[in-house]
Amino acid sequence: METSSSSLKKVDSKKSNKRPIMIDESGDESSAEEDEEASSQYSSKRKKRKDVEEIKSFIIDSKKKGPNDQTWKQIVGLESVIECIREATILPQKFPQLFVGERRPWRAILLYTLLASTLASESEATFFSVSSADLLSKWVGQSEKKIKQLFEFAASRKPSIIFIDEIDSLCSARNDTDSETSRRIKTEFLVQMQGIGSRDGVTVIGATNLPWDIDSAIRRRFEKRIYVPLPTQESRREIIKHNLRNTPNSLIEENFQKIAELTDGYSGSDLSVVIRQAIMEPLRKCQQATHFRLISGYSPITGIERNDLLEPVFENIEQFDTVQISLYDISPEKLLPPLVSFEDFEKALNIIHPTLSREDVAKYQEFSKIF
Repeated sequence: METSSSSLKKVDSKKSNKRPIMIDESGDESSAEEDEEASSQYSSKRKKRKDVEEIKSFIIDSKKKGPNDQTWKQIVGLESVIECIREATILPQKFPQLFVGERRPWRAILLYTLLASTLASESEATFFSVSSADLLSKWVGQSEKKIKQLFEFAASRKPSIIFIDEIDSLCSARNDTDSETSRRIKTEFLVQMQGIGSRDGVTVIGATNLPWDIDSAIRRRFEKRIYVPLPTQESRREIIKHNLRNTPNSLIEENFQKIAELTDGYSGSDLSVVIRQAIMEPLRKCQQATHFRLISGYSPITGIERNDLLEPVFENIEQFDTVQISLYDISPEKLLPPLVSFEDFEKALNIIHPTLSREDVAKYQEFSKIF
């Protein structure tokens, strides 16, 4: 049976001293080694494209701003911190003519907190947001390769900002128990950080809660270090008011002031948990209620006035026109949950406590003075 002209025959390498040849009946020849080399080059190109796509996935598009994106104006109580960050990142982009001669922008910044989301939405630079988990690989040599590719790609897309969260887990202090992989990662990161000075338009920001755990050689490469302190009483009051602006509540100014006093020592993250706990209380009341009273008002969903809205009742049930019903049997447009109250915050504060001790705060302050 005849074969098609495109079919291939392989010469028996055992009968010939020559290397294996792939012979096309059309007359073209190619060695197996050449085919293998071509295949290897193709695989290498595919791998490179895959690596580039992975690096691209770290980019946050600052031009696509969503409704929940923060602005600097929405951050309460960190005016001096914001000024430092903008001085190091936004100002050089907007007014490059101001940074000439010895007046040079900061190339590397160490943050003791996370303000990346706001910086990404406010910056006009290409913003790379990565964590240590994004850069670490189980394959030998891949972690160093990722770090190098990240810095090279950032240089090709400048002005750019590389934000590395939890940088302490990637660049911890060196010791005798370090693995060979860990040492190579730190060495490569140090090499790339040393090259930042010659890469105009690339800024590196590292965020950490454990600045003292970072390798000293790498820490020295961060020219600017910014400590974000706990919010003041006034800041705590404004944070709570800001976060409740879209949630129906019955709090008055005195309530906000009292909550601010009760949250001494709470971080911004702690306050966020307290607020979430408090605003869930009205929903918990609805779940626990066995009786709901009929009232008139505007439906929270449709905005239409109705006279059959249902509000949970726990005391003096007989005094109201009530219905014995479960929350899950009520139509969504009829449910009128209670307003968030000061009592809800008192209950939340009995559950949520500060995550930082006074000793922890003192350690941060002392570190900031030394470094």
